[in-house]
Formats: sequence, structure tokens, C-alpha cells
Amino acid sequence: MKSRLTRFLAALTAALFLIPTSAVALDLDDARWLLENYYVEEIPDEILSLGSLEEILAALGDPYTGYYSAEEMAAFYSGVDGNALIGIGISTSPYIEEDGLLILSVIPNTPAAEAGLTAGDYILSVDGLTLTPSMDPSGIIGGEEGTQVALNVLKRDSGKTVTLVLTRRYFEVPIVTYGLVDGTPVVVADSFGASTASVTEQALERYPDWTGAWIYDLRSNPGGTSTAAADTAGLFLGNGKLIAYFEGAHLYDTLSTSRFQQDLTDNPIIILTNEYSASAAELFSAAIRDYDAGIAIGQRTYGKGVAQVVFDSSVYPELFDDDGLKITVYYFYSPSGTTNHTVGVLPTLTISNENSSNVALLLGDEPPKQASGYWQLALAGYDFYISREKALSSEYRSAFCELLEALPPSAVLSQGSGSNTWTVTSAAKIAADASLALNSRTFTDTEDSFAHNAISLLAVHDLVSGYNDGTFRPEETITRAEFCALLCNAFNLNARFTSAVPFSDVAPGQWFYGAVSTMYEKGLISGYEDGTFHPNATITGQELVSILSNALRWLHKDGRSFHDMTYSQTQLSQYSDYAVWARKAALILDRYGALDLQQSAQTAATRASAAQLLCSYMSALDLLWE
Repeated sequence: MKSRLTRFLAALTAALFLIPTSAVALDLDDARWLLENYYVEEIPDEILSLGSLEEILAALGDPYTGYYSAEEMAAFYSGVDGNALIGIGISTSPYIEEDGLLILSVIPNTPAAEAGLTAGDYILSVDGLTLTPSMDPSGIIGGEEGTQVALNVLKRDSGKTVTLVLTRRYFEVPIVTYGLVDGTPVVVADSFGASTASVTEQALERYPDWTGAWIYDLRSNPGGTSTAAADTAGLFLGNGKLIAYFEGAHLYDTLSTSRFQQDLTDNPIIILTNEYSASAAELFSAAIRDYDAGIAIGQRTYGKGVAQVVFDSSVYPELFDDDGLKITVYYFYSPSGTTNHTVGVLPTLTISNENSSNVALLLGDEPPKQASGYWQLALAGYDFYISREKALSSEYRSAFCELLEALPPSAVLSQGSGSNTWTVTSAAKIAADASLALNSRTFTDTEDSFAHNAISLLAVHDLVSGYNDGTFRPEETITRAEFCALLCNAFNLNARFTSAVPFSDVAPGQWFYGAVSTMYEKGLISGYEDGTFHPNATITGQELVSILSNALRWLHKDGRSFHDMTYSQTQLSQYSDYAVWARKAALILDRYGALDLQQSAQTAATRASAAQLLCSYMSALDLLWE
């Protein structure tokens, strides 16, 4: 059974131009059996015993698990594989947010593109029906060819609300395109489907003598099939490479590149990502990261680390005709064992979407024959070459400034001279010589701190914040609420968890309420026996360690098992600086190589210690690209 299911591991869950949902043809008892035996978590009996499949799915509250009619199944596979569809040409979030239905991507040459819709816009209403979070977005926008749909849309760029009337029509979905942009090969993959690997292979073979970097644009790519992602990754990584672990309550699997597949290039790959790159796009990006096969430029990805299986007539012909039931069956983890669920995949260089393409094109050039007129950038194990003339041109100047601002502490810049002479320089010196105005992302008071590099690395990714005067104040202590806010930002938790907390001293309206409630719902913090949290009290070093140890339960595939293990007193006694209750947490972090607490465990933690520990932790888990 496993081999048949693996083909259907699906990472795409956006609402793909679906036509209205029809009645459920699947027998309810059969649906219960499938959910009970395959769903990623154990489902309580009180949910499985509900009287209809619609009620069961609503109670699960999983936007990625749902029933598809025959027509919806056809639209789903067409959206993944790039066939002809009827609709307006958008993919959307699988659930409706408070702000509306988020548009993840817009396909060129479609009614949506012609009307000016873009990724990041929110649909507020459809044909006069106001969209609310309790609604299922599947089928809301779909319809027959030639029919019209009226959308009320909140535009991301202007913040204005517009009303658009679009006519549905047939359109083609070319999921992969490629060509030369300013002399550099660029592949744009809008989905991981049946043609993604083969078209990518064509692109690599089209330019066999190219010695620069390959640019692979995954911005607003909502996913596809995991097998397509693995086949594509194999073109850059080679044969037999582990791409992902899949683990659920009932199933376990791994995914590797084909043992017959050869890598077609030794050149680095530059991946472009944004906040709408999801699922299979994240699986692909994390594999490239873990194997040090290149870099990523852009923004943190969406954060969907669960995989679905589509159960249909090809898997269970006795249960289905042309309809299907898509079930979340796995959490997936990168080759290093790290999840991207919620936390997403962070880029090597955090760059605005406006400048991402041009930064990639600056770094994608072939090595020059003469060093003069070039800068060399050593980054993440690769040397990239930047033409001075190109970088300072009006078209690329803004992108070059942002590139210099985004460089992590480990990056090394060198100035070229003569035929092949390179002299180490700095972003500040380059900016001064070229009259560039940089907006530093780092702080004015950390140079002498032991945590300077850690603070700077977190800062260039916008994972830590300072004060209005440009300082970080590394030696000041950090409160329990401040550390909650720090981790929510670092782990991308703010928008995902918002339930109330049982702490009498944490209430709506307080600046830390969202962060504390988020951390509590995620199971990372607890309060005191009297029902308080003491948000403004300083946090100790061992409390930092304990919270980060709790986070391993979901951040790493072995996190739960390490927590469930029993450790001997001999093992625990190695951490005598910690209180008895915190020694297990210290041992677990140490096993990951992440126990980098530069202070006494039982004293109040400083901002520098918190940043150093967090940076080491994220690096050990490969959450940071370097």
C-alpha cells in the first residue's frame, strides 16, 4: 500500500480555481475508516462519530483535509500539472482569514492578471457574499465558462478596496518557464507537477557551458507533488539523496532522488522565495539548504510542513469513482530532520520582493576573466562575482544597496584588481567609495559583545529588534514576555496561534498578550501555581533552555522521542549548574549541539545571552541557511 500512496504525496493545498462543491458521494463509514487509519494525528471518537463528513471535517479544523467531487479532482490535478482550466486564474489560501481570502499567486494571461490582481491581495466578498473565517473557500470563485463573478478586493500595494467583475474562461497553466534574463539563465517554477523536472532539465541542458549560478524562481509557488520536487532537486543534488522524512500517527516514509538520476550542474543554485512559497517549494528549498547546494534570496516562506495523500479510484477503486478525499497524513522534515511547519524556510539573504530578482541577477554572473571591475562575495560556501558597472547602474543600484545591507557576518567581500588579485574589503567601504547610502540592519552597541556575530546574524534576517536609538543594549536583562515575543518572531508564530491564556496577569490589550498566548497554545511555556505568568519578571538562563527544549517537539523529527526518553542521574548530573527540573532540557539541547548559554544557568538572562543561545539553536537545527 505504501508504494501506491507515495505517488500521491501532495504538497499543494491552495484553492485552485475549483468549481462549486457537489454532494458527497463517498460513504460516511468509508470516510471514517480512511480518516481513522491515515490522518496525521489520532482523531478523538467524539469527532469521528459525528453524523456527516462535513461535520467531521469542520470539527478537525484542518484546511488541508477535504472531500473533492469528480470535477474538483480534475481541477486539482490540472492546477498541479499545468493543464487547461476554467476560472479566473488565481490560487488562494486554503482558509479564509480575518482580512479575507488571501491570493497566493496569479497566473499570467488570465482574467485575474488582466484585472490587476496580484499575490498578497485579499478577496473580501464574492458576488456580494462577505467572506468570513467560518466559510470553506473551495468553489467560492469557480464557475462555468463565460459566466461572471464580482469580487471586492483589498489591494496589497495601495491598501484600497476595489470592485472587479471578471469573466471566467479557459486558460493554460504553464507551470515552468525558462530563458535568459540579462544574460543569466532563469527558471520560473509556478508549481511542482508532472513537467517541472523535465522542463528544468531542458533548461540546464540548454546552457551547458554556463559557469555562473542558476536562478530558480519559486516565489508564490504554492507547492505541488513531493515526488516532482524530489525529481527536480535531483538535477542539482544527484542520485540517491534523501530529500525528506514523512512521519504521521499511522505512516512513516522517506523520499529520495532517483538512484538513476545524475546531477546536471556543479554550479550553485540561487532560489528566489517569498511568503507565498509553500509546501513542495519549501521541501525543495530546505533540501538545497541542507546539502549546501546554493543559496536563497527573498523572504521567509509560508510555513506549511504537512503533506497530504489524495485517496481516489487509483488507490481505492472500491470506494471512489472520480471523486477523492485529500487527507493530511504526514508531517515532513528536511534531510537534517528540521520542519518548516509554521517556521518556514529562511533565506540566506533577506531581501524585499522588489529587489530579489535583481540581487539574484547581480550574484548570478559567471566568474570574470579579469578581477578588475568586480567584487567577489564569499557566501555560504560559494564565491559569487558582482560587476561594479552593473551594480552601480540605475537599474541595479537599489538592489545592490539592499544586498550590502543584508549580508550576514560570515560573508566576505573582496575588491578585484589586475588580472586575478582580490583584496578583502567591507560593505561600508564599498558604500563610501561608491557614494551609496546604506540603512544598517545591525546595532551601534554590540561590537564588543561576545554575542556580536549572533546578534548581527539575527538582525539581518529581522529576527531580533533593538531600540529607537539604534542600540540593542546587550547587557540588559530580558523579561519573560520579551523572550516570548522574540521566539514568536523567530519561529513565525504570531499569526498562527491566538487562543486565550489562563494567566491572571496576561490580558488582551497588553503589548505581550499575543506573544504569550501564542507560546502557551503551542505548549512552549507554563505559568505558576497561582495562575500567574509574571510577564515582566526577568527570565533565567535555564528557563531559556527549557523553552527552547520544548520547541524541539515540533521543530525536529526526533524532538518528541528525545523528550520521552528516560535519562540516568549520571547523564543528568553533568548539568549541575542547572536546577534539577531543567537538567533534562539542558541535556537535550546539548545533544543537538545547541547548548550555547554564555552565562550562569540560574541567573537572570541578558539580551546578549538570549540572542547567542537562539542563534546557536537555530544554526544547529539548520533553520539558518548557514
